Amino acid sequence: ESLLRNFHRFSQGYKDALAEAQALRVSCSSESKKREALESHITDLKKDNERLRRLYTETLFKFTNQIKYHTEAQSLKEELGKANSRLLSMEEEHKREVEQLKHDNEMNCNALESKLSCALVQQAADEAAIKQLKLDLGAHKAHIDMLGSKLEQVTAEVHMKC
Repeated sequence: ESLLRNFHRFSQGYKDALAEAQALRVSCSSESKKREALESHITDLKKDNERLRRLYTETLFKFTNQIKYHTEAQSLKEELGKANSRLLSMEEEHKREVEQLKHDNEMNCNALESKLSCALVQQAADEAAIKQLKLDLGAHKAHIDMLGSKLEQVTAEVHMKC
C-alpha cells in the first residue's frame, strides 16, 4: 500500500508536472506572442519617432527661415522708411530751392528791367544831347564860316588899303 501510495503520489506529481509544463508552454507561447507584438509596436514607434524627428527638423528649419525672413523684412521696412524720409526731406529741400531760385530770378529780372529802363532813359537823354550838340555844332560851323568870310573880307580890305 505504501508502494501504491508512493506510485500514486509519483503519478500525481508527474501529472501535475505535465500540467505545469503544459501551462508553462502556453504561457511561454503567449509571452512570445506578446514579445512579438511589443517588438512590432517598438518598430512602429521607432518609425513614428523617425518620421516625427524629420517633421520636427523640417518645421524647425521652416520656423528658423521664417524668423530670418521676418527679421530681414523688418530691416528692409526700416530701411525703406528711412529712404522715404530722406526722399521727402530732399523733395522739400528741392521745393525750397526752386522757390528760392524763382524768387532770385524774379528779383534779377526786376533789377534788369529797372537797369534797362534807366539805360533807355539815359539813351534817350544822350540822343537828345547829341542832337542838340549837332545843332549847336552846325550853328557854330555856320558862325565860324561867317566869321571866316568876314575875316577874309576884312583881310582883303586891309590888303586893298595897304
